[in-house]
Amino acid sequence: MVRSFFLLIIVILIGLQSFAQDKLLLINGKTIELKNYSINEDFIFYNRKSDARSKPRLLEKVDVFSIQKGDGSEVMIFKDDSANGLSIEQVRNYIRGEQAAMRFYNRQAHIGESAIIGMASSFLIFY
Repeated sequence: MVRSFFLLIIVILIGLQSFAQDKLLLINGKTIELKNYSINEDFIFYNRKSDARSKPRLLEKVDVFSIQKGDGSEVMIFKDDSANGLSIEQVRNYIRGEQAAMRFYNRQAHIGESAIIGMASSFLIFY
């Protein structure tokens, strides 16, 4: 009984570890799941988790905030820039705002509203 319990715990821990993937967090709030990556002086070469091609993709370091590793650690790519006046925490809050906007903003609502206003104004222009 005890042996099967420990075996179950080991299987669960190995299964949880296999789901851990590295993620690339961009400045615009988007995340990319990585299979592997390498960091150059100016660029980051990476393969997506779902990529079938072997040729690595290319991203400039300016567009990347950090790489979140599967074990919970984070490799910061963004450097604190005194020229912009933005600290790392301010940029992190900006990214959270971008992600909230992508999640909650309804882009299609304005189409119906503008159609109604356009039809109403075409009827009311004669008065």
